[in-house]
Amino acid sequence: ATLMRSRNKKVQKEVRDASFSRRQHEDAVTGAPYRPSDPARKYHASRQQYMEDKKWAAKQDWHPDDTRTPLWGGLAAPNACQMWQVFDAINCISSTRWRVNTPVLDVLETLWKEKEMKKLEALGFPRAERQRMVSLPQKPPPHIRDTPEYVEMDEARQKAMEQRRNARQKNIQRNVEQRFVDNVFNLAKRFAKDEAIYYPHTLDFRGRAYPMHGTFNHMGSDYHRGMLMFADGKRLGEGNRQWLCVHLANLCGNNKISFEDRAAFADEHIEDILDSANNPLNGRRWWLEQDHPAQVLAACMELRDCHEWVKAGNNEADFVSHLPVQMDGSCNGLQHYAALALDYDGAASVNLIDDEKPGDVYTNVAQILAVLVDEDIRQIKEDIKEGKVQDKDPTQQLEFFEAIRATIDRKLVKQTVMTSVYGVTTVGARQQVQNRLVQRDFYAHHEDPENMQYNAAVYVSMRTLGAIKELFTEAKSVMSWLSECADVVAREGKEVCWTTPLGLPVVQPYKQSHQRQIRTKLQQLVISVDDGTQDIDKRAQRNGFPPNFIHSVDSSHMMKTASACYRNNVTFAAVHDSFWTHAATTERMSEILREEFVDLYRHDLLADLKKNLQARNPRMMFPEMPQKGKLDIADVRKARFFFS
Repeated sequence: ATLMRSRNKKVQKEVRDASFSRRQHEDAVTGAPYRPSDPARKYHASRQQYMEDKKWAAKQDWHPDDTRTPLWGGLAAPNACQMWQVFDAINCISSTRWRVNTPVLDVLETLWKEKEMKKLEALGFPRAERQRMVSLPQKPPPHIRDTPEYVEMDEARQKAMEQRRNARQKNIQRNVEQRFVDNVFNLAKRFAKDEAIYYPHTLDFRGRAYPMHGTFNHMGSDYHRGMLMFADGKRLGEGNRQWLCVHLANLCGNNKISFEDRAAFADEHIEDILDSANNPLNGRRWWLEQDHPAQVLAACMELRDCHEWVKAGNNEADFVSHLPVQMDGSCNGLQHYAALALDYDGAASVNLIDDEKPGDVYTNVAQILAVLVDEDIRQIKEDIKEGKVQDKDPTQQLEFFEAIRATIDRKLVKQTVMTSVYGVTTVGARQQVQNRLVQRDFYAHHEDPENMQYNAAVYVSMRTLGAIKELFTEAKSVMSWLSECADVVAREGKEVCWTTPLGLPVVQPYKQSHQRQIRTKLQQLVISVDDGTQDIDKRAQRNGFPPNFIHSVDSSHMMKTASACYRNNVTFAAVHDSFWTHAATTERMSEILREEFVDLYRHDLLADLKKNLQARNPRMMFPEMPQKGKLDIADVRKARFFFS
């Protein structure tokens, strides 16, 4: 195993070096960029290479087919042939050339330096002002101990001390966040001097790809993304301006209408777009009112440049665009669950089936939630009439539920729906809803708003999870089956491990943490010790398997799409389930990602998974697979809003 890891490090080094080897590029308008052969491609699973691996392994007393060789929790040591698709995909993603969008950088840096609160909040920057430290009341004198006055003074002092601690912690946090933003702008200004920059990628244990540079990249927040563009532009081509308009409409929150209506949205707001691009600081600031203002500003400037290009008498098709156009999956986790279960109704909710307009799973869940709350309100009214309510003031209880009903919309449930397929707990769902209620100042006028927000969040989160289960019945059965399979393995004290469709071995790393206290002259530290002897965390193994398996499948889809785009000369970047390319190649990328999704599910992935688990654990009995629905996965090829 150690010898194989040493050899694979050499492979990975060659792959990383290949990410920086693409220095010769022709003009994007006249031809395709120069593409040297990738070192990773020589590890294709050819017979000749396989035989060479066998000869090498024989000298090291190891055989590529020996599944008994322990590595990473019992997995057979993977050779480079097994993982060539993974190496190839990472190499393709890392080869994308980026450039800093200096006009957007200048505008955002100016706003950051002004420290104007409304603008900073709209852009997602941390607050600039510091929390006020309340004065500390005088300590009660000891001679009045055991009196009501002493208790009252002591409680007031303790409350003030807690407020001071919270304020100090918030000030420290804001200071850290502000230093981070300063660092981002410093890096962006340094990178702005370069013709092109690269982001080598790495994988987490599930196979999800992340840039190795963690401070300033396209996976950051809105202002990170707004300051980045493709270094290599591409000729717009006939009719592809509409994809710039669709991209702008998506960023403005108008992504649940047809593509034609989205393009019309940009044409209707052309004056706002030109004003935002030409006078972003002192104009009407329409771009600051949108959901993703920094990216909207970048799109406005790109459309402005295209507008002026045509106005100057040039052909629109000859305009060279550098702006990344994003195509996002419709709650991608649920899309994969629906595909695994062949759940027709669930697939329709997440746009795996073609329709005139895109389906909105968040709105569907919000509507079901509203019906459930209305039923509870009706029941409370009946109980009040019959005198069954035990509350001291039933009117306040009714007002509380009616206030909850008034706050229900897609944004309230969106985060919970998104994370439900990734194993969000009831505590996590409650916290998500509570954060949204705090942002909306729910019951802010009440004497104890935090308690009211907490109670409302508990109720809404439980009802939301129930609504999701009602909408995705077959998909939930797949999630339950995955949890049961993980439970079978974890009960035997083993890590859950499997192989992704692209051959990447995955082992869940969850073990019981061993903490150790270390006392020094200055302080006492508590550190977690990992000496390789800890028992596995059975609960984490069970709860983590469904979301981790889905992550490994969606990363396989992304990698297949990245490699296919590279072969078709389509610039590609990804933020997990959000795929980016030029406006000129948006339609081609859309065709590729659909074809690769269908190809991924040509095989029964659940059946393959069960065989994989059974082969690794031959003495264990796994539950029967859940029943499948009637979805034809080939219908995804025709689904216009699958990624939109």
